[in-house]
Amino acid sequence: MLSAQLHALLHLFQVSVESWGAGEAKTVDDLLGEIAEGECYLRVDQSGITRVIEVAKLHILQALYRNRGYLIEVSECPPGRGLSKKDDHPSETLKRGETAMQAAIRGVKEELSVGRDYIHSMGLMSLEIEPRPSKSYPNLTCIYVLHHIEVILLNSVQICHQRKFETMEPDGTVHQWRWQCF
Repeated sequence: MLSAQLHALLHLFQVSVESWGAGEAKTVDDLLGEIAEGECYLRVDQSGITRVIEVAKLHILQALYRNRGYLIEVSECPPGRGLSKKDDHPSETLKRGETAMQAAIRGVKEELSVGRDYIHSMGLMSLEIEPRPSKSYPNLTCIYVLHHIEVILLNSVQICHQRKFETMEPDGTVHQWRWQCF
């Protein structure tokens, strides 16, 4: 029933879903799942319908060795899927009702196995809104609201002493990391 309602809403705003589900494109049910999980929401206004995703972009530094630069995620390899090259700051999609700071703490814990006790400080640096076409949902404009957050780790964390390293999430996703000089 909800799937039919979402189809009707997209049709009302002239978003063609004919190519959805082919190639890299996801299905209407995938979008419905993202909305249900709180990973995105739809904004409807005079300009049409837009998928909105809020992301905490983490700028991770070390407390004593800031000259080593930021932590960069080199790649990610979820179980059953291929290696995804990233070469960017780690990020976490905000869930419904979650603040950017809460998402940042969750991301550091999930991806780096570092608890809040090992975070020296956190601060929101800036907010950026980035509209772009969606590969996942062709013909549906997507806006990424990026919350840039500086996270400073205490140097007692094991990862602070290694230039390059890997971590594994409980679901088996492997991340490769490196410290990038400024």
